[in-house]
Amino acid sequence: MNCYNVEKFIHQAIQSILKQSYKNFELVIVDDASKDKTVKIIKSFKDKRIRLFQNKKNLGLGPSRIKAQKKIKGEYVAIADADDYNSNKRIEKQLKILQNNKKVALVCSWIKYVDLKNNMIGQKKLNLVNNEIRRVLLWQNILPHASIMYKKALAKKVGWYSKKLEYSQDYDLSLKLLRNYECFVIKEFLAFHRVRDDSMTATKKLKKQRIIEHLINLKNAQLLYKKEMNNYILRLNERSIKLNELKLLIVNKKLKSFFLILKKILNIIFQFPEVLILGIKKVILRKNLNIII
Repeated sequence: MNCYNVEKFIHQAIQSILKQSYKNFELVIVDDASKDKTVKIIKSFKDKRIRLFQNKKNLGLGPSRIKAQKKIKGEYVAIADADDYNSNKRIEKQLKILQNNKKVALVCSWIKYVDLKNNMIGQKKLNLVNNEIRRVLLWQNILPHASIMYKKALAKKVGWYSKKLEYSQDYDLSLKLLRNYECFVIKEFLAFHRVRDDSMTATKKLKKQRIIEHLINLKNAQLLYKKEMNNYILRLNERSIKLNELKLLIVNKKLKSFFLILKKILNIIFQFPEVLILGIKKVILRKNLNIII
């Protein structure tokens, strides 16, 4: 669990882990130099399973994740975001899948989206089998990292979290793990993801860097899975790359980019005319958050 200035949510996040039906775990928390009462709240829990590490200065999510991975003693790693919370059966059910399936490196679940007051505002149901998940990952990240558990030994084998990425290490890790191993989706709501205007994924200041890193992952996906990509999958991957290149031009907001933006839009529509329908569909899905894949 990585955290930074989450005093409003950290108590519920930790409590949902401590109340797990499976008891033999460690909760590794890396605080990224929070300025609010986050650390004080963490220290209020008197449970020996909690291991708190504090950064002297704010390093960002990427370096903090890498610091956290070095502190892990167990064989399995579950991600628990500091503003989310979990079903008390999450660890038990995910661990059982990993222990009983040698080919499975990563397990996740369905998630529900909640607002600041824990009201349910949407859901994400992933109904794809392993091969379908691998194919979709080649053009978009569909695995909610906040619901993931994976085998540490296999993560280490593929390079674990990338030091070159800051915000999309989760996507990179999923791509690397599923190159030679399998993913299993538990079709139950085991994780509850908080939707916040000030979260990392919503912050406009970080938008450019997120797009850049997404492009890196899309191009890496092409390299990792090149031999397995048929023309259809390659088209989806290339379409996603083109769209994110367009997003990057728009985010830069430079006047001289206007004609480049217009040119790229026309090229995308000409090459991938289906984006017009997909764009409308995506807006509708995001509006109600009832995403079913």
